Amino acid sequence: MKIDRGLAVVLGAALALTPLSAAAATADGLVPSLAGSAASSAVAPTTLLATSGDVEAERLLILQQTNELRARNGLPPLRLNSALHSIAQDWSTQQARVSTMSHRPNFTSLYPSGWTYAAENVAAGYSPGSVVTAWAASPGHRANMLSSATDIGIGVATDSRGRYYFTQNFARYNVPFNWAPSAPRAVSAPVNDGSSLTVTWEAPSNSGAGALVDYVVQIKRSTSTTWTTVADGVSLTPSHTFTRPTTGVVYNIRVRAKNIYGAGAYSSVLTVRAGAPAAPTSMVVPTNEGSRLTVAWNPPTNVGAGPVTDYTIQIKRSTSTTWTTVSDGVSTNPSHTFTRTTPGVTYDVRVRAVNAAGAGALSTVLTVKAGAPTAPTALAAPVNDGTSLTVSWAAPANSGSGPVTDYVIQIKRSTSSTWSTVSDGVSTNLSHTFTNTTAGVTYNVRVQARNGSWAGLLSSVLTVRIPTET
Repeated sequence: MKIDRGLAVVLGAALALTPLSAAAATADGLVPSLAGSAASSAVAPTTLLATSGDVEAERLLILQQTNELRARNGLPPLRLNSALHSIAQDWSTQQARVSTMSHRPNFTSLYPSGWTYAAENVAAGYSPGSVVTAWAASPGHRANMLSSATDIGIGVATDSRGRYYFTQNFARYNVPFNWAPSAPRAVSAPVNDGSSLTVTWEAPSNSGAGALVDYVVQIKRSTSTTWTTVADGVSLTPSHTFTRPTTGVVYNIRVRAKNIYGAGAYSSVLTVRAGAPAAPTSMVVPTNEGSRLTVAWNPPTNVGAGPVTDYTIQIKRSTSTTWTTVSDGVSTNPSHTFTRTTPGVTYDVRVRAVNAAGAGALSTVLTVKAGAPTAPTALAAPVNDGTSLTVSWAAPANSGSGPVTDYVIQIKRSTSSTWSTVSDGVSTNLSHTFTNTTAGVTYNVRVQARNGSWAGLLSSVLTVRIPTET
């Protein structure tokens, strides 16, 4: 790969850049003493030094200013690439460790594959708020920021004297990109007392190409097709309170986030009956004898506008799409026993509470195989030292129609879709040690209990990465 070195000039604080394409590379810089090196080996990561201020806020400020520069020049924003972000942060840290600004030799060897353009800017001695302006005043650095790149990573670190070292790593990947945020998550209604309805949510997992600036909240009656946008000004508070809901009316509510480039996707729709109870919680199976199955739950944490007057219980076979409502009269007992379940059949059960305002939200679905153990819980990896991996778990809360006689353990690489069953004979030990794992590989592990008649439900999947040697 060809590298042409340009002129180095001293201009106050230090700047340097290295643009690189897939076919050729050129280097030009504004540096006091050291331009980029053409060494072929990549530098290994080091421990992050102490940094000045809020590093993440400083990195996001540089991202925002870079994208504002691109917007003024009619270019789309750069997305924050987590891999490039780590590469850039590592290099700023290494520069700060030796108090010397330089380019990372052969920096693209660390890039995720698939890039068609790459570049690097470095600088030292500026503040987080002024470094983008300094880069923009230098033609080569400015060209990198206004290039055809789609992705960016940003590094910020300070040395022992408090001097800043900055890195920008650019790349172009030919994959679709949404500049706007992803959808807010976990929309719920923690307050629903008939006179007010408070809705909360979690921030999007991805803010897109810039920091969030607002949430847009919409509401409608479930019988309507027209959404109304809440006039709440500009707010980043992940909640909103409606003060005049009509008790008994079912509302649909959704939320989306905005960044400086626009509004993102809407959240899933929350459906809530004003004044009605929240969903029952903590569904469990205290009795599972095959033909007799008891399901229990905790009352709703929020009973709405009045006390719970009844529970509606529904059941179906897991292979069916049709729910059957249990004819149990009116009862506020937080449990129900099914007396004619078929051993070995897997059932789904759900419950909702009722008060004077109407029926509340449905619980999460409980899945249980009649007569079989429930799933093992609390999977953990108490030993993971690179040479062996020990996985442990807690016994099922209910062993079904008989005691647990064996645990079936399965493992796979996280990149694979094929599970391998461990050949460990018959054992009721609550742990297993794998001795042939590979350093640096991420594995998935799951466990299933068996009794004398049936295999139970699979546990949740434990994901664990085997550490590399240091």
